Amino acid sequence: MHLGVATAIALSLASLAGGSACAMTGRAPAFECRVTGGEKLPAETGAEMICAAVRGALAAARPLVPVRVEVLVTSNSSLTARIEVAGKRLPDEEVAVMDRKLSKGAIDMLARRIAEVAGKAG
Repeated sequence: MHLGVATAIALSLASLAGGSACAMTGRAPAFECRVTGGEKLPAETGAEMICAAVRGALAAARPLVPVRVEVLVTSNSSLTARIEVAGKRLPDEEVAVMDRKLSKGAIDMLARRIAEVAGKAG
């Protein structure tokens, strides 16, 4: 009889361990980023920098739903982001600087806004 109890305990522990492993190996939600009008960006700023900033901000915010972002470069000093979260279009987010070209700080500010609205929507 003791052998049966020990076996039941071992099987219960094994099933718990298996469940934990599955939960830990889940995939991150999909992320898609596209930059339109990148030729208007200053040389030191590029589409890759914009998408990397958005990806990093989203990783910190950890939205649990797919996020699509299209960043429109309207000039070398302004950006508009079209955001879609889990298939739902959100209001555009914009950033612009006066009397100078876009900087990393402006791009990071837009990325944080995108992550914030995506986190609230998801």
